[in-house]
Amino acid sequence: MIKIYIILLFLTIQITANESFTVKTKIKFKEQFTKVVFLLKSDISEHISHIEASVDGNLIYNIYTTQNLSRHSLFRFKFKNPNNSENLKFIFTNSKKLQRKYEFTNKQVVNMGVDKTKNKINAKVFNATSVQSAIQKYYGVEKTQEGNFTIVAHDWPQNSTSVPIRIKSNLDLESIMILSDGATNPVFSIFTINNHAFIDYEVNYRFRKDGNWKIIVVGKGKNGKLYKSTKKIEIAPPPTCSGD
Repeated sequence: MIKIYIILLFLTIQITANESFTVKTKIKFKEQFTKVVFLLKSDISEHISHIEASVDGNLIYNIYTTQNLSRHSLFRFKFKNPNNSENLKFIFTNSKKLQRKYEFTNKQVVNMGVDKTKNKINAKVFNATSVQSAIQKYYGVEKTQEGNFTIVAHDWPQNSTSVPIRIKSNLDLESIMILSDGATNPVFSIFTINNHAFIDYEVNYRFRKDGNWKIIVVGKGKNGKLYKSTKKIEIAPPPTCSGD
């Protein structure tokens, strides 16, 4: 018998005395896999540098983000969950390396407190000022080959502050980097991938200006090869009001 049900969570998470953000989470359990959607809303979302989720101690979602994250960002992912476990744990880390943890167990949210952590990715990667430099600093090489990525994004987004980008692939990968060549610091996000994950991620990003942008996705396969796909978008300028 297929088990399908949806659980909605709404909570405000306090990072420090002066910084908090709201998370709305929808978790859908299906046979063999689970879908998670959460909306992160805050005026300080640029300070969120790392989000991870695990189930029964197994890492299922791991994303490092930058100031290019939208302040009202929607995240979607799904993972293999053959036992339909409901013991989910989420950890949010801000740019000051303070963690806020919470667990979802037996349909209850348990606040796990705040810890100090160390970013596992060298800051030089996120501070790179060119796409090639970022690829070199993270992967150690620049040479890539055409990848089998599906990049889903509107060709002409109307709102530069919140542009949803979805990445899908059937490649056997260990990590994915999302970049854009129009940004001062081109790295938008880095995902590390494990055996429980499906490569089907969606995140809302913030673009600093309207005009033409190129979204670049680079993934490292378990065979050691680097794969790359690109998509061009044109962000519409904000509407103007004219009087008579």
